[in-house]
Amino acid sequence: MFEAIRRAALEPEAWFDVQERTAAFMGAFSTQLASVDHAHGNATWTRTTRRLEYDDYFCEIMPDAEPVHFAMTHPNWRVFCDYDYIDEPAMARSEFYRLCQSFNLSYRLALRLVDTPDVSRALVFLWRTDQGHAQRQEFEKLGQIEQQLRLAAHVSSTLSDAAVPMRGLLEGLEHAAVAAAILEPGGRVLHANGRAEAIFRAGDGLGVRRGHLEAGHAASSRQLVSLMAGAGRTLRDAAGGAGGGTIRIPRPSRRAPYAVTVAPLAQEHRFLAPDRCLLLALIRDPAVAAAATAAGMRQAFGFTAAEAAVCQIFVRGVAIPEIAARRGVAEATVRQQIKTVMSKLGVSRQAELMRLLLTFEGQ
Repeated sequence: MFEAIRRAALEPEAWFDVQERTAAFMGAFSTQLASVDHAHGNATWTRTTRRLEYDDYFCEIMPDAEPVHFAMTHPNWRVFCDYDYIDEPAMARSEFYRLCQSFNLSYRLALRLVDTPDVSRALVFLWRTDQGHAQRQEFEKLGQIEQQLRLAAHVSSTLSDAAVPMRGLLEGLEHAAVAAAILEPGGRVLHANGRAEAIFRAGDGLGVRRGHLEAGHAASSRQLVSLMAGAGRTLRDAAGGAGGGTIRIPRPSRRAPYAVTVAPLAQEHRFLAPDRCLLLALIRDPAVAAAATAAGMRQAFGFTAAEAAVCQIFVRGVAIPEIAARRGVAEATVRQQIKTVMSKLGVSRQAELMRLLLTFEGQ
């Protein structure tokens, strides 16, 4: 049991084993890992052993339950049992306790695992009706494992909340001039770098509404939802294939559409919360990408702004007369700019220039 507790400090999925082993040690029929956020309407997450169907009902009724109100009004609690806040006649009148008894889970002993303001994160031991409520021997047994459980929970919670690798990934993409965000399959945005946030604030066809990534165009919005859901299934089901994909998002400004690529990133195991799939969204704005390429050309090759602009069009296979027309200059000016560029790159043929520019864009 103690080895399982030590392992759970670093491996969130190992708390399943901790639940089973500590229930056996305590003589409880079942255990429950529960997290209740008192600051947000007692929002509840729970996982119960041997009575998995109990959790859905429990989460629905939990916000108004007597043990939750006791925990909420005693912010420094560490351990409590039913009889600390209710007696048998009151249990008989309680909707919460009637639900518990319908699952043959009548009595509980709760240990707070993490001292988090406004949040109760607990391991709860559950006894059947015929076993009766917690007695002195149960409290004595709990004292033997309380310190180890709380230490493991604090370590696990700290590691879970850090999210350093995800932020580091986004910061790296920021330096590479890439707009990126970490999403859940349902579209909730967990993290976004500065470039992505700027796109969301602009609201030009792509934005965040109620915390979720949305496309303004109806058909594109449906495509985006489907793309994210498919990438999530790839992670949840450990399915083969790359998952994800790329779609184009039209913009009301009539600028070139965004290209949004969604890819499975990781299956995240979290302490006292359900596992979740993480997706990586890369957002490409062609106008910004073109500007970044032009700036790169100027820095790498010493091109002028005009020379870089000509090269960006030339590399698309556009003929010199068309380049001149697009830029509103004479053909002779464009030809001279291309000659100057070729001289700076040390090439003598336009085919060689094309190859070098394509290689640069690829990098």
